[in-house]
Amino acid sequence: MMSPITQNVIELQQVDYRYPDGSRGLDGISIAFEKGKKSTVLGLNGAGKTTLFLHCNGILKPRSGRLLFYDTPFDYTRKSLCSLRSRVGLVFQNPDAQLFSASVREDVSFGPMNMGLPIAEVRSRVEESLKSVGMLQFAEKPAHSLSYGQKKRVCIAGVLAMKPEILILDEPMAGLDVAMQQELVGLLDELHATGITVVIATHDIDFAYQWADKVNLLAEGRCIASWDACQLPELLKELSDSGVGVPKVAELYRQLLDTGIINQNLPIPRSHNDLLGLINHIRN
Repeated sequence: MMSPITQNVIELQQVDYRYPDGSRGLDGISIAFEKGKKSTVLGLNGAGKTTLFLHCNGILKPRSGRLLFYDTPFDYTRKSLCSLRSRVGLVFQNPDAQLFSASVREDVSFGPMNMGLPIAEVRSRVEESLKSVGMLQFAEKPAHSLSYGQKKRVCIAGVLAMKPEILILDEPMAGLDVAMQQELVGLLDELHATGITVVIATHDIDFAYQWADKVNLLAEGRCIASWDACQLPELLKELSDSGVGVPKVAELYRQLLDTGIINQNLPIPRSHNDLLGLINHIRN
């Protein structure tokens, strides 16, 4: 049986970047994000996650190496940059760095207006994107008056209004309480179900294990590993040595497996609820 054909939406090949002060941002990094996948990027502070994302959106340009978009080398012309930024939506970690218009509606309108779309189309996109993130009732509110979680939703709406094919979020859970995190995960899953490729930078290894299809590990500006998330129970030592920690569910699963309490024929748990279901299955 033939394997399904995969396509990389974005790929960086041996990309090196130094900031104006000479500090290293990326150090020959090679990494790819597959179309239709939910991917996470893990790494300690300073590993290069934000710098990587700024390259994916064309905000930064490599000193050496290259960026490929749908397997085609990117040329950084003005036309290409406009196209890339409309198709690759980037949501910054701090929403205040992304919101700058007086009202929510004006802010979300900014992207599609810059694309030169007809006013009617802009209005339609703004309504649709605000509705999709549950913020339509706040359309006329001043952006600065919103809560932190609401600001994050408006940032996502502003990106969605450009109808991107890939949505990249830098530490989207930071600053959100548990309830808001769960709401955001539900929203991202809904967006992914529509065909959008989603990439998230996170420090939360438990979230990465439960949510992602692919897990990429960064250190000192390089991608040192890329795994299918379901492989993580076999990689506990590697994860621990990297400093990002190990998924608690995967760790408990390995202990149950190694002690013979369960066998490998049972489904591998990816969440707390999965693990409880596995334990209940054993008891019954």
